[in-house]
Amino acid sequence: MKSPRKTEIVFETPRLYACQWMMSDLQDAFSMYGDAEVTRYMTGAPEPDLQAMEERLAWLIERNAGLPVGMGSFPVYSKSNHELAGAALIKHLPDTDDQPTDDIEIGWHLKRSCWGQGYASEFARELLRIGFEDLQQAVLHAVVDVENQASRRVAERIGMRFVGTTTKYYSGQPILHFQLTAREFARDV
Repeated sequence: MKSPRKTEIVFETPRLYACQWMMSDLQDAFSMYGDAEVTRYMTGAPEPDLQAMEERLAWLIERNAGLPVGMGSFPVYSKSNHELAGAALIKHLPDTDDQPTDDIEIGWHLKRSCWGQGYASEFARELLRIGFEDLQQAVLHAVVDVENQASRRVAERIGMRFVGTTTKYYSGQPILHFQLTAREFARDV
């Protein structure tokens, strides 16, 4: 069993904790983002090698440093064995030119060995709480590849409403758009 991370906890759930990415997470990140099954609905291609993953991780760390407290992409670890379970994100959705919009997205990536354990729903609920209570957002969004049924179920399970298919984010390819308002969240809590 690995030792717990020696870094400030960003958030915790009953079974998981999230913290800031560090370069020491390189091998863990590659074990997830180097897996073609994990990236199939994200970028479509896995990170090809550790050098590419190192560049992506450095970019994530730099991007997180420029975001308001509570926003970013965070590795999520299991409390039971301190192994990487996935990554949580709460950030501005990018438009088709990769420029940030005013819409705040929550998202979840899971290491394949952690699929089917309810981890994504568990930490996505905490992302909703952070977005509405800590960041005081009026609306939170999630976008899902049209073929990704597992992520669609996560969005629905955490109470997000399907509002249609959109092409206004990321690459402009059709994606499923979900949202939840602060009022809906408060009513369901």
